[in-house]
Parts: sequence; structure tokens; C-alpha cells
Amino acid sequence: YIVERREKNSNVWIRANDYNTPDLEYTVINLTENHEYEFRVFAVNAAGKSDPSNTTMPTKVTDTPDGSRPEFVRPLSNKSCNLKKPVTLECEGFGKPYPTARW
Repeated sequence: YIVERREKNSNVWIRANDYNTPDLEYTVINLTENHEYEFRVFAVNAAGKSDPSNTTMPTKVTDTPDGSRPEFVRPLSNKSCNLKKPVTLECEGFGKPYPTARW
């Protein structure tokens, strides 16, 4: 894979990895604290390079040396419901900074 980054509101994409990586995770280095970045990925094989992935939402770089990884204090549980009826899913987590949920 090829990983690219750009600062929010910039049109210039910069390659983040020096070499293609086969890994599904990649840590981007040399980012500036309090700046916002967007990322995209290309898949590469012997036949060539893909179109870019969708661009991520802007991500702000922050330093949280005293932070803690999010944990669930009330995990999501299985629910069942009738077809075309609403169902409510609930869970609760904590961490520092306080985690945000995205459904």
C-alpha cells in the first residue's frame, strides 16, 4: 500500500511511507502537533496502482502523554427485534481523553 497525507485545506498530497507496505496498519511520522491532516491509501500490485481510497476526515494531531486507552464499562449486548421495528443499541466507555462514539 501507499499512504498519502495532506494538511487540511491543502491541495498537495505527500507520500507518507518511503516503501510500499503490505501491512493493513501504518504509523505516519513527522506530523506537526495541533495541525489537521487528511489521509488516503492506494493499493499496489504487479498490474499497477489503484485509484485512491476515500479521503479520511481531518485528524488533529495532539499529544496525550497522560492519556489512557478507551475501555468499555458497559459493552454492547445482543438484541433482537421484529422486522422493520426500531432497536436501541447502548454501550458506555471511558478513557482520557474521553472517547467519542460513531455509529
